[in-house]
Amino acid sequence: MSLILYMANYNPSSRAVLITADLLKIDLVLRKIDTLKKENYSDEYSKINPYNSIPTLVDGKLVICDSHSINIYLIKKYGKNDMLYPQDVVQCTVINERLFFESTFLCPYLKKLLKGKVYKRTDLNFRGVVEEITRAYSYLENFLEKYKWMAGGSITLADVTLLPVVDSLDVIVPIDDDKFPRLKVWIKRAQALPEFKMDDEGLQTFKSLVLTLYS
Repeated sequence: MSLILYMANYNPSSRAVLITADLLKIDLVLRKIDTLKKENYSDEYSKINPYNSIPTLVDGKLVICDSHSINIYLIKKYGKNDMLYPQDVVQCTVINERLFFESTFLCPYLKKLLKGKVYKRTDLNFRGVVEEITRAYSYLENFLEKYKWMAGGSITLADVTLLPVVDSLDVIVPIDDDKFPRLKVWIKRAQALPEFKMDDEGLQTFKSLVLTLYS
């Protein structure tokens, strides 16, 4: 039975799932959802995902509506090893900490910036959001003080999850090379790997979207 992924390649969370699937050599049937056209609120999609979010994975009767849960599911069910999400409690805890940082800190601020433009909100404190994002960059820089990758000496789900949202934020709030050199090196190192090519394709679409919104 085919694995169906409802997604948009400009969406960082969707790109994280695409990277995971590529690393695991999993074939996905892609169903594109244009959130700008509010296709995620259609009756058909709402029946699949009542939260109206993307990405969504359908594996038979199982429907998963969160990118982190999707990735962990794919790794545990279809992965040939646990390199991306180790069983070791300490390693797994560090990775989980990075995942929660992405979902509770980085993603909300990216959504604020984008929704502020899409819905032309005048109440958005853009300068304040930029300051918070810059503070987040400093946290990421500190993560890389100990490790070559975000949670250790090799690529894990932490890198897969963080790269799409960090390089998307970098489009709107550029990362200062002098202040955050390790973060910039990490981005370039990851983007140079063939497994992360799915991120670059979606990132280019995201850049075009941002140019439209901020022009």
